[in-house]
Amino acid sequence: MRTNRMTERIAFVSYESKKVNGVPVDGVLVKHMTVWAEVPKVPIREANDPQTKLGTRKDSPTF
Repeated sequence: MRTNRMTERIAFVSYESKKVNGVPVDGVLVKHMTVWAEVPKVPIREANDPQTKLGTRKDSPTF
């Protein structure tokens, strides 16, 4: 199957430990690979709590 509408870029990352100037540093972001994917629709649902002024967001892509 050949697609020509690559609409979303997906990056595969991990957090690793490494040494910076001889000092161990945790939580260094390492990008392993980036791919493009065809996502026909991405419904986004957002909810905001007026008391705490915090919001949550849920992304549900359909592949």
